[in-house]
Amino acid sequence: MFPVLVPSVDVDILARSRLLHIENVPIEREYDVSTPTEIVAGETRTRAPRPDFVESARRSTSISSGVLCIIYLVHRHHPTNYIITSTSSDFLSLLGCQVDVAAVSLCLSYHKQATGVAFDTVQQHATDQDITLFAGCFCPFVQRVWVALECLEIPYKVYEVDPYKKPQELLELSPKGLVPALRLNNYSPPRALNESTVILEYLEDLASTSTKRSLLPPLSDPYARALVRLQSDHINRTLVPAFYRYLQAQDPDAQIAGGREFLDAIETLVGHFERAEREVGGTGLWKERGELGLADILAGPWLLRATNVLKHYRGLDLPRGPKFDGWLNRLLEHPAFKRTCSTEELYLDSYERYAFNRPNTSQVANAINTGRGLP
Repeated sequence: MFPVLVPSVDVDILARSRLLHIENVPIEREYDVSTPTEIVAGETRTRAPRPDFVESARRSTSISSGVLCIIYLVHRHHPTNYIITSTSSDFLSLLGCQVDVAAVSLCLSYHKQATGVAFDTVQQHATDQDITLFAGCFCPFVQRVWVALECLEIPYKVYEVDPYKKPQELLELSPKGLVPALRLNNYSPPRALNESTVILEYLEDLASTSTKRSLLPPLSDPYARALVRLQSDHINRTLVPAFYRYLQAQDPDAQIAGGREFLDAIETLVGHFERAEREVGGTGLWKERGELGLADILAGPWLLRATNVLKHYRGLDLPRGPKFDGWLNRLLEHPAFKRTCSTEELYLDSYERYAFNRPNTSQVANAINTGRGLP
């Protein structure tokens, strides 16, 4: 059985032309063969099993030889993608499609828009502003910038891009085609910024003269600010790459080593937080009544994905302890952070291809596979 993406085929047109008989299916589900239904191929009616709800949308089920199973993907807010799963080469030929095993990397995981609370936030930021955030709905590098915009209360517009069909507007801002990217519309012509850490520094400077909010300790405490930068350096250099090495590892021994590396990175981060607690009274949300800070924002997207993606695909349980649990809960439940979070299904679907280390998953995945620094 080979899943095949056919983005160029309009399934509704095929249905009206009696080439297909289809049913609407929520994307959160997976379907197996069990009871009969009719599927129309040309003028010939054939009997085939009816797709029945199983449990999740993240595993392919075996389908008997010659059986055609049509899945009509209905994204919650953007019903445009279709997947055809079939062992019938004749029928695929009828559609003008070719079986491509590489297409497996996109099956049930091609999200173009945020979902859940994050979708609502996108809709609330649909009008033109001085800043346009070019975003990918499941990208953690985007999320850290998005959380900062929310926390710093800087007006912005969101432009969600298709991660596999990058628009020219994005390429003009970010030559590698990577998100996040900012378009600064108050310049003529507009100017651009990319790289999440650079953007965060820019937003911090911008807020200091506009909204008067900050992600760092006050300027009057340069040592505390330096400690936050040490925390941030560890997150970027160690924790983030460890996340991807763990998720992309395929050999069991490599997965065990990757899990240890990721947990060690968390333990070291906690050590940084505890040092700041001893020396300056704490920073960010590590303090029970602290404010969302730079290190929280830098680490948060990957820790969120550790609670769902790494748990689902690698069986990871994060370390437990009163202080760590309290910090993580304050972070994941912070209003500015929650406003940028999609549903769990989006993350599980989107990271399936990382978990199986599919070819050409992303520039980040390629860098991990080749031992290079993250782009």
